[in-house]
Amino acid sequence: MATEEYRCSRCGAPLEVSPETIMAICEYCGFPNIISGTLDLKRVYIVPSLRREDAVKAFHKLIERDFDLRRLKRDISIVDLEGYYIPVWLGEAKVSGEVEYYRYEERNIGGESTRVKARYKERIDRVIKVPIIGRRQIGGLGIDELVKKFVCEENVASRRLADVEEDEWMRMRLKILNTEIDETDAISRMREDAVDIVREQYLEKAEGIEYFSCTTKELRNVGLFLVPIWWVYYKYKGSIYQAVFSGWDMSCIARTEPLTFLRRLLLVGVATGVIVLMSILNGPLLQMAKEINVLGWLALCGFLLSVAYKASREALEDIRIEREVR
Repeated sequence: MATEEYRCSRCGAPLEVSPETIMAICEYCGFPNIISGTLDLKRVYIVPSLRREDAVKAFHKLIERDFDLRRLKRDISIVDLEGYYIPVWLGEAKVSGEVEYYRYEERNIGGESTRVKARYKERIDRVIKVPIIGRRQIGGLGIDELVKKFVCEENVASRRLADVEEDEWMRMRLKILNTEIDETDAISRMREDAVDIVREQYLEKAEGIEYFSCTTKELRNVGLFLVPIWWVYYKYKGSIYQAVFSGWDMSCIARTEPLTFLRRLLLVGVATGVIVLMSILNGPLLQMAKEINVLGWLALCGFLLSVAYKASREALEDIRIEREVR
């Protein structure tokens, strides 16, 4: 059975599509072509990427300002660069509801500091940005950081893709990941994710949620954005590492680095120091548990143990992962 061939509606060039493709961007002229599903080309935008040489410059600047990489720069060489446009649906969700949560606080009661369980009740009424990656499956270091940075930054320059002329496209052209989620599916996911985002915001500032009711009342300004990302692959002593940059400003958003001897020594020192500190403070910690409260003692011990565990685990790795966007 012959496979159906798709061609660009503007220049006639062949398009690469898969059964999941909703929209395909012509690699030659940059024009968006709807293959299936619901999509309005008036709401498809592109964030223009800087060029390949800008990614190289950004990587060399990263080496100069990074404490570990600067010491290794004589043995570092770039082996490859890849630039892509990632499809990201973005909308503004108006959410409403109610939440009851609690957290433990230190309060002065009768002249003494006492840890109490404080309860709070709040109305939820806000507008939040909700992103949905326009692919069924996508992997790679830095993707989550790219989306977070794009959502959080104000005034990231973008243009309607259908208005980009062929000569302009040639200046900003990168490889493109075709869109596999249409507008109807994206809106449905945004409604669910908006509630999850609000819940996570309260979980971050609370120690427990006793009641939570929230719904997405309205979605507005929904659009599909093609967001640029660059991966720079570099070699150090036979191993390959990568640095990831947001394509519109070449900020490093994530990277892998070799674990140097000094860094490993520092991590071992931290883990050992915490264990020694806990052994020295064992008596005072137990006394604190008796005189103040068990929860405070458990929290402090848990924190110290987590620091020791994390440091010792990282010391055993050969590669260190740095994420610039949290």
